[in-house]
Amino acid sequence: MFRRSFVDLVLVPPNDDLRLYVDFYLSTFAALFTGVIAIHEALYAYRMHGRNKHSNATVMGGRYNSSTRAWESVRTPILQLIRTVLESRAEAFRMAFGEGRHGEAMALIAGAIGEPPAAEPAKPRRSGVLGRLFGKADASSVSSPAQSSAVFAGVARDCAIHLPGVLATLGRFAASYAETSFVFVVSDSADDSLSILQRWLGDASHGGRRGKVIDLGVLADRLPKRSERIAYARNACLDEIRRSDWAGYDHLVMADLDDVLAFPTRADGFAQAVRWLDGCPARAAVLANAAPRYYDVWALRHDRWCPQDCWHPIWGRPDEESFEAAKFREVFARQIEIPAALPPITVRSAFGGLGIYRLSAALAARYCGLDGAGREVSEHVAFNEAIARSGELCIFPPLQVRAPEQHLYRACEFSRRWRLAMLARRAAEMLRPPWRRFFPP
Repeated sequence: MFRRSFVDLVLVPPNDDLRLYVDFYLSTFAALFTGVIAIHEALYAYRMHGRNKHSNATVMGGRYNSSTRAWESVRTPILQLIRTVLESRAEAFRMAFGEGRHGEAMALIAGAIGEPPAAEPAKPRRSGVLGRLFGKADASSVSSPAQSSAVFAGVARDCAIHLPGVLATLGRFAASYAETSFVFVVSDSADDSLSILQRWLGDASHGGRRGKVIDLGVLADRLPKRSERIAYARNACLDEIRRSDWAGYDHLVMADLDDVLAFPTRADGFAQAVRWLDGCPARAAVLANAAPRYYDVWALRHDRWCPQDCWHPIWGRPDEESFEAAKFREVFARQIEIPAALPPITVRSAFGGLGIYRLSAALAARYCGLDGAGREVSEHVAFNEAIARSGELCIFPPLQVRAPEQHLYRACEFSRRWRLAMLARRAAEMLRPPWRRFFPP
């Protein structure tokens, strides 16, 4: 039995890398960080079927692993994967378990693999970690452009479970800038989000980070609609930046602090987006792509892709139309796969959990979570459309985050009719990818 917060922290490899042996992966991670207690009595029986490849001993309760077959072919790749995750998520693990425990875990896993630990395992070079993890990042791709500056901002409500991973991701992104500051706003939160953010800013191992955490307390009593509260909190970030010395920085990086950035996101893709934004003064912002599909249709405005709010037609659908039919038409049909190799896609609005803006344009705009009729809307639309009047906004395909599962189509939530309909749609997309209509032939 594992705590959910622990599983969310360590279970980050892609499915293809960990299709089997998840139990071995999780139990090893737990032992590395929290230790183990040996219980020598047999507490359960394991059924050994004829094709079992891993536990064919004849004595129940035998020494782990009880197989007489070669175990190294399974053991070594999983331990190497664990070592890779320990390195790539080092900052998140240090925040959760302490720098000493992370260093011990690195030494133990290196000894188990039979390799010496890397020099200073508790403080790996960002470029080296990214290079080992993704095979493409190098010092130049992560650190350039070295002369730019950015304010990172985000709002949190009950995000404590995700913050270690999110903050580690933001820390890697910050390496793309010569100078950074951070503004976080917390509201209506019942967990440790506020204290986690405060500790991260004051982390002595990094010499402390410039920034501020603002606690707005409970907004729900006077702002009952969720989109209105989020807009208020994001505007509080902007107001704090306007009053500070950071108002002269080059960029605003607005990030969601929940599960979108809790998983490793390629820092070289972020650095590439920064360079592209700075490459032409007519460009005002770059917004994130997502895998396996672009999910944030509510914030999306594009004349052909999503010209209007996707939820208003669902909420206002005729009585004879089902919720499932309306959601398939307005949301799922627009959640498309965007290959990372595509050129930027110009939009009026988008977000996807991460946006990089020219700060001067961002400070002239405001977030708004309600429309003229008092209906909830994505707060990003008003903000982005105001910025679009001063320059180009683009979804930048190489800047790819992980789409939250709860925002995507899940077959288990729909009847057989709709599952078949989705299979037909996916087949049609394979023959003619929807993104083709965004580019002239």
